[in-house]
Amino acid sequence: MIRMIILSVVLSVIYYTSFGELNTQAKTVRLSEIVKSGKSTIVAAWGSWDANCKGQTVNIDVLQNPKHGKVSPRVGRRTIQSAQAGTLGKCRGKIIKGLILYYKSNAGYRGRDKMKARVTWPHVKNSRPTDYIITITVR
Repeated sequence: MIRMIILSVVLSVIYYTSFGELNTQAKTVRLSEIVKSGKSTIVAAWGSWDANCKGQTVNIDVLQNPKHGKVSPRVGRRTIQSAQAGTLGKCRGKIIKGLILYYKSNAGYRGRDKMKARVTWPHVKNSRPTDYIITITVR
């Protein structure tokens, strides 16, 4: 498993079951990307910030590697454009360090590939992990 800790950010919503207990089950997000064969391409990116637009830690675990290529998480610059949770406030347009996930297919491969990664925000108390299932079409 690849484990990468970076500076980034998110204000997260706390999820509870109907009994008022914390629900720690991961939610699932599906993404689709089209990439060129043999070329390293961004397939996902995450950023996390506090109320002062300061980057926070984001963790990623690759739960299922692609069968026809490789992924590599890297720290990179991200512009805050939207938020899954919390508010953007004064942070819209600010640049922070974020986690960027690159995919590169095996030489000459064309077709579909798939991977799964879990993203967590350890600085957000009681945050819920998110599993990303990324389907990649290689052309």
